[in-house]
Amino acid sequence: MPSESGQKTLIKAFFYGTLKRNEPNHDQLKNLNVTFLSEAITVEKYPLIIASDYNIPFLLNKKGYGKNINGELYLIDEEAKKFLDEFEGVHENLYTDMFIDVVDKKTNQVQRVCAYLLNNYKHDLLDENTILFENYSSINPYHKTYEKHNDMPENSNLVYTAVKEF
Repeated sequence: MPSESGQKTLIKAFFYGTLKRNEPNHDQLKNLNVTFLSEAITVEKYPLIIASDYNIPFLLNKKGYGKNINGELYLIDEEAKKFLDEFEGVHENLYTDMFIDVVDKKTNQVQRVCAYLLNNYKHDLLDENTILFENYSSINPYHKTYEKHNDMPENSNLVYTAVKEF
């Protein structure tokens, strides 16, 4: 929605997983109005895990538990935000888009940004064997490689049942 001055509203967003540069889904951003701003790190600690049969990164909404998460800060327009909501399954209640605080590593300033976190997750996702990450990479010795070809909308119900509490 354009502002009264006719300019489009821009939102700052934090990407911590497969949408980051050099990760498997970064190409999803190529036709969108998104601009990389800098690397960033969360002010609060959160649990970042890899879960499901497709090895998907999930940032769990459990502030204060886990690690400070490294990611990337982007400026996105409303059209990109709508695409990302669909891509992240917001309307299917998989992820929740919420505002969190991150430190912009270029300016060292705290920014309030939109991020996609998992609410109502299965509590066994955080058992004593869970590896908590501070920086996601799709190629990692601690988990299998992300399966982009299987992480598709038609499989979203399989992902949903693997990580969500009913």
